Amino acid sequence: MPMQIRPVDPLQEPAIKDVVCAAFGSEVEYELVEALRAEEDVWVPEWSLGAYIDGELAGHILFTRAWAGSKLAALLAPLAVSPVNQNTGVGQALIEAGLSAARAEGAELSLVLGHPDYYPKGGFEPAMPHGILAPYPINPPEAWMVIELVEGALVDAAGVVKVAEALGAPELWRE
Repeated sequence: MPMQIRPVDPLQEPAIKDVVCAAFGSEVEYELVEALRAEEDVWVPEWSLGAYIDGELAGHILFTRAWAGSKLAALLAPLAVSPVNQNTGVGQALIEAGLSAARAEGAELSLVLGHPDYYPKGGFEPAMPHGILAPYPINPPEAWMVIELVEGALVDAAGVVKVAEALGAPELWRE
């Protein structure tokens, strides 16, 4: 059965928790998922997607609303793929589907703090050369990345990005 990507069903909460905790080796990222979903001004249900293989959840991605200058951005955090499904294309498929969903809901940009060798495969590039700054200093700076979802959206996107309250802790801004 081929992989299917669709918005996650709240009834699958135990599976989401299992995938996120297995991918990261702790519950910290799952607690972040819960906190982000509780913030009504940033939560978009269509931006919480699951990848299903043979009916089982293989990966989960969450985007929340953020603002880069005057632009609505979709902030990717976190992306989790179960260990058995890592390095099989699940993560990149979730990124592509998530970016498409964000574009459909009016996001002009997407941002991510992530591994600088992984996310450029999906079209992300360093954000700082565009003047788009994370809420806290990033090291290495190339780990803070952006992708345009609408051509020309990087214009007027400079400044410190406004993100969810749940992302307010400095320790969340380390790669």
